[in-house]
Amino acid sequence: DKKYGLLFMDILMDGRNGVEIVKVIRKASPRIFIAFVTGSTDFAMEAYRLHVNRYIEKPFDQEEVREILEEAQEIADAAPAPETVDFGGLMEPVEPWQIVCIEQQAHMAVVYLSDGSSRKIREKISVLLEYLEDRQEFHQFHKSFIVNIAHVTGIDEDLQMFLTDIGKNVHIRRRSMGEARRTLKQYLDEMEKDM
Repeated sequence: DKKYGLLFMDILMDGRNGVEIVKVIRKASPRIFIAFVTGSTDFAMEAYRLHVNRYIEKPFDQEEVREILEEAQEIADAAPAPETVDFGGLMEPVEPWQIVCIEQQAHMAVVYLSDGSSRKIREKISVLLEYLEDRQEFHQFHKSFIVNIAHVTGIDEDLQMFLTDIGKNVHIRRRSMGEARRTLKQYLDEMEKDM
């Protein structure tokens, strides 16, 4: 969300489907303004389910593009400041959706972010979890890890790990595997309902 405020997305591309790409983008960046650009009205329902802001058919004209730019700017100007987490001033503020997971490494907690970067904090993750307790997407299924379920792409049953969209695997203790499966399924079911 910080990097981009507006996305024009073609639906039908060589070897790719814009609808599937937007599903991934919406998961990571729920507020970005998205305009579907297409030669067909067949995907209008998908656009609605994905909360796409505009749907324009090809060929489009400059006036349509200008209207979209103005609308995106108006929405950005009216948006409240995003909620952030700074863990009590221990790191620069980030929006909660940017946090993929947190790992305890000796006396340091490593916060892994959705852009692939990480931040080290001299604190226990049990303390950091208190800053996230009001947020339903954060869970602790292992003493050394907190995971943001919104960034989980699957579970490796053999290794007992969550797989995340940045490639960082998050351990799950054996006795928590059932709860971890149920939590991921519930999250995915809720995402499906929202689409």
